[in-house]
Amino acid sequence: MTERPAVPRLIELDALRGFALGGILLVNITVMSDPGGFGDGSAITVLEAFFHNKFYVLFSFLFGYSLTMQFRSAARAGVSARARTVRRCLALMVIGALHAVFFFIGDVLFGYGAIGLVLLLLSGLRPRRALQVAGARYSPSASS
Repeated sequence: MTERPAVPRLIELDALRGFALGGILLVNITVMSDPGGFGDGSAITVLEAFFHNKFYVLFSFLFGYSLTMQFRSAARAGVSARARTVRRCLALMVIGALHAVFFFIGDVLFGYGAIGLVLLLLSGLRPRRALQVAGARYSPSASS
């Protein structure tokens, strides 16, 4: 068996992920430092206008993209992408649960792990069927 060359890490993605995590920390620090949050003021106004919810979107995109990269990596290594993804998602859920219990109840790692498992279940859907499922899930009658 010939060994395949390792694919180098994408430093730009790591930097972008770090940037997103730093932004999430900046937004969450107000709640983590004082559960009641800081009062109104210019710092909170700037935080809300320029940072709140912006970094979550970026981090969520990177999470999804990382899943596709993990699938490709598993295929190159000749191992089961599904088994690898299940292990990683379960690890995220365990770390998230521990973090939520001992440090910060607003932790998102458990949710990312659970969503990763749902994405794994839906990964075999064809694009047309995926759009149908999404349409049914987000239609006005589904939210009643």
